[in-house]
This record gives sequence, structure tokens and C-alpha cells, in this order.
Amino acid sequence: MKAIITEIEDYLDGAFEKKLFLASVNYLSNKSDPLRANSFCYSLRELFRHVFDRMAPNVNILKCSWFKVETTTGSPSRRQKYIYTVQGGLTPKFVEEELGINVLDSWKQIKDSIDTLSKYTHVGHKTFDIKDADVDRIAMEALVSLLTIFHITSDARNELHRSLEGHLNRELMNTFFMNSMSDIDVLSQGSYVEQCNIDNYAISDIDDHQLVF
Repeated sequence: MKAIITEIEDYLDGAFEKKLFLASVNYLSNKSDPLRANSFCYSLRELFRHVFDRMAPNVNILKCSWFKVETTTGSPSRRQKYIYTVQGGLTPKFVEEELGINVLDSWKQIKDSIDTLSKYTHVGHKTFDIKDADVDRIAMEALVSLLTIFHITSDARNELHRSLEGHLNRELMNTFFMNSMSDIDVLSQGSYVEQCNIDNYAISDIDDHQLVF
């Protein structure tokens, strides 16, 4: 369990998220608490919510051209938060047609993991005062579910970034040749561009209105 805890910590940012995770794990050591499994799973689900709120703020999602109301409150759904975390404000049409990626291919697995986290947050006859052996099993199942959410989201975002970097590279090269030829022709009609190279660049952020690289 220690290894998976450490791996989850790598996805957390800031003191609040890390303290919340530590407090969640500490529930497991209180064997006199008949609600320790419920409290643990509930805290992990809250941690997941805070991480996605950080990565996909509602105010940004509402500004995206692809946003449509899916909830009774008008707030972005979990599915939309996942979409924004991966692709920001890029339109689904661009992502699918230009980058060849369907962001929602992994959504079912994300949703199943969220459902696993929610399974033991409600208290009933079967989920109250769970035996120690079952608490260990439930805790591991919940941790794996949370880590799965982080893994899938990170992998999907990295895949999109790689594809987008290739797209940007082609666009930058085309722009360079189109703009540079006319500038060179002013100096010499016999000149031509043999080669150009972009040494290095990387995408650092995609939000609701801009791409930073």
C-alpha cells in the first residue's frame, strides 16, 4: 500500500491536497472507528473532486465553445471536467479530425473508478463497522481507483499534447516557408530555403482561450 500512496502523492499539488490525502489515509489506522472505511473512501472522493477542480476550474469550462449544460445546476459535469483537463478549450472536431484522438474513449473507465470510490461512502447495514480484513481490501480498491483516474487522465493529456506538438510543428514549418520566401525574394530572386529546424518547444498549458508553448 505504501508504494501506491507514494505514487498518488506525485499527482497532488499544494499543501491542501497533500494534507487532505494524509488525513484520509490516517482514517485507516483508527480501528476503533466503525466508520473508518466510509470516511476513508469519502475523503478520497473529495480529494479527487478538489484535484479536478484545480485542473479544470468551472469558470474556464463555462467559456469553452464546446460546453453545454449537462447538470440540473448548470455547473460543468464530471465528464466535462475530464474533457477540459485533457484538451482545454480545443473543440472536439479539431481534436478528432486534426489530431486523430477521441478524448472520451477512456471516460467509461474513469466513471467506473469514480463509482468505486462512491460505493462505500454511504452508510448502511452492509457498509457499517466493516471487518479489518475487508477494510484493507476496500482501502486498496479505493486507492487503485483513484490512481487509475489520475493515470488515465495524465496519459490522455500526454497523448493529446504529443499529437498537438506534431500538428504545431507542421503549421510552424508551413508558416516559416510561406513567410520567408517572399522576404528572401526581395533580396535575391535566385535564393531558396533548403532547410529549417525548430530546436525545441513544448506545450505548457491549454486553457479555455489559448495554447501556451
